[in-house]
Amino acid sequence: MVGTLILAMDYFLWHYSQGVKDILLLWKNLLWFITSFFSLPILARNLLAPWHALEEKKTKGGIIISDILSRLAINTIMRLVGLLIRSVFLCIGLFFYLVLLLVGPFLLLFWLFLPFILVASFFIGFSLILS
Repeated sequence: MVGTLILAMDYFLWHYSQGVKDILLLWKNLLWFITSFFSLPILARNLLAPWHALEEKKTKGGIIISDILSRLAINTIMRLVGLLIRSVFLCIGLFFYLVLLLVGPFLLLFWLFLPFILVASFFIGFSLILS
């Protein structure tokens, strides 16, 4: 009986000290992971860069209007493709970041009330068995 009481006290001490620190560290690490996995800062910095650095370079000497217009059109299209693809990945990454940012506090609250929920569930289940 004394061993069970000591185990319960140790558990509550861990749950509300180190356990809370670990949950907060996990939340921080997940936010970092989403930022790094989707490369959010890099995507935001390079939003208007050409996709995979695909650009049409000047190949002929002199000024040829058709060559200039052709390069302008191709380079503009590559930048628009880059903008579109990076915008999609940026939106997806920001969505997951915001979801985790909003869900984190609820998970922390759930963690804080978890011992009480478990004890209450045990007594409710035991009373349902007896009735």
